[in-house]
Amino acid sequence: MSRPAQAAVHRSGSRDLELTTVDVADPGPGTVLVRMGASGVCGSDRHVLDGDWTLPSPTVMGHEGAGTVEAIGDGVTDVAVGDHVILSWFYPCRRCTACLSGKSYVCTGSRSEECLLPDGSTPLSLDGDRVFPYLTVGSMSEYAVVPEAGAIRIPREVPFDVASLIGCSVATGFGAVVNDAGVEAGTSAVVVG
Repeated sequence: MSRPAQAAVHRSGSRDLELTTVDVADPGPGTVLVRMGASGVCGSDRHVLDGDWTLPSPTVMGHEGAGTVEAIGDGVTDVAVGDHVILSWFYPCRRCTACLSGKSYVCTGSRSEECLLPDGSTPLSLDGDRVFPYLTVGSMSEYAVVPEAGAIRIPREVPFDVASLIGCSVATGFGAVVNDAGVEAGTSAVVVG
């Protein structure tokens, strides 16, 4: 089965987004269907619209968001129907050497940069043709189907518009502070901006 969803679709060579209806498949094994509550807008989205980065086309834009789990595929155990989740564009495969050694941040099995689910499929279509979710999320849609590892449960009291930024913007900022600047617990810091 599939369900219709309004989505912001980008096509190669265009600087525009088109609001159109796409078909969203039910979640397959190891994937999760999320009704989007909010989507972040990132500088990465701008790079795509400006033509700096190429993607498979057409693409449902957005790679950070938050929403409610509506359905789960076989084998999903991390989240349940009704859970509030954030979506992360970099989902670890949980099977490669890096993941198995506790270094999922350098996973070599993720297909997110190909805009594909782990099995090589895409859950989206338009008039029978494949549509790709940006970085396997496609959060600028009413629904998203993501790998289980890309849906992280959050407390219900966290508003979706705040939570939607955690999957990329907050993670990027945290990574810069910890990995690049080397800030450690207890260090005083000033945040500008």
